Amino acid sequence: STSTSISTSTSTSSSSSVEVQKGVISAWIGVINKTIVILMENEGKIGFKTVPTLFGQEKAEFMTELCDYLNIPDIRVSHLFEKFKSDNHFATIPEYYKGIRVLRQNPIECTFSFICSSNNNIKRIQKMVESLCVLCGTYIGTVNSHIFYCFPTLQQLQTLNEEQLRANGFGYRAKYIIQAAKKVEVLGGEEWLLKLRKNSNQDEVQRELLNIPGVGKKVAGCIALFSLDKHNEIPVDTHVRQIAVEKYGMKLTSKSLSCKSYDAIRQMFQSKFGQFAGWAHTVLFVYELVGKKVNKKIVIK
Repeated sequence: STSTSISTSTSTSSSSSVEVQKGVISAWIGVINKTIVILMENEGKIGFKTVPTLFGQEKAEFMTELCDYLNIPDIRVSHLFEKFKSDNHFATIPEYYKGIRVLRQNPIECTFSFICSSNNNIKRIQKMVESLCVLCGTYIGTVNSHIFYCFPTLQQLQTLNEEQLRANGFGYRAKYIIQAAKKVEVLGGEEWLLKLRKNSNQDEVQRELLNIPGVGKKVAGCIALFSLDKHNEIPVDTHVRQIAVEKYGMKLTSKSLSCKSYDAIRQMFQSKFGQFAGWAHTVLFVYELVGKKVNKKIVIK
C-alpha cells in the first residue's frame, strides 16, 4: 500500500520510549488507539501506513487521530527549539534533537504505563506494558508474525488480579495496578481524567492524580505532561535532578530527591522555559540519558 505524509518539520519521539541505534534510521510500528500503524520519517515529513489499509473517511479520521497523538500541527517543535536555544545549555544540544516530541496519549494508557515505570528501566517497562495488552487487551491483528493488541480499557484492567500480574513480573507494582483500576473507576473513569485535561490549574491536577494508588509526584507529572495537555509540567527524577545541579547550578540542601527539592527543580524549569517547559525538559532528559552515547540520530522503535 502507499504511504501518506503529514506535513511537519519534525520526526517523532517520546521520553518514555526512546531507543538508540548508531547510524540507523528505521520505521516504527505500533498501535495508536485501535489501529496498527507504521510511521516513517522522510525529508522532514512523517509518512504512515495502516494495517489493514484504510480508505476514504476512515483514513481521514485516523489521520486526525494521529495528528492529535503527535500534537501536530498545534505545536511546532522547530519553533520551540529556537526559543529554547536562548538558554546557554540548551544551545549546545545538536539540531537533530528537534525531532523529539511530547505525545498526547490516551489518559488511561498513559496512567497505567507510568505506574509500571516506577523504579524501573525502559526494557522492563516495555515488557510490562506489552504484558498488560496480552493479558486483557483486545487482539487487533498480526504483522510479520508479531501480534498486536489494543491497550486495555479500564474495564478490562479490572478483570486482572494481583497473582496474574506478579506471575508476569510486575512485582510490587501488581497491587498498585489493581488498586488504581478500581480507584480511577470510582473517581469517574476516563471521563474524570479527560476533565483534568481541561483543568488549567496545574497544581490541582497534580493533587487529583496523587489520589491514584501507585502515583507519586513524578508519575503524576508524566501523566499530566504526556496525556493531559500540561505542556509546562516537569516530571523530576534523579536524571532531571542531575541536570538541575550540574547544568543549571542549583544548590539543593538534600542529596536525595525530597519533596522540597522536587518542587524547587520543577519551578526552576518552568521559570526558565515558560509555557512549554515540559517539552524543553523532555529534550534535555533524552540528551542526558542517551544523547552523549551516540554521534548519530536517535531512532524510535
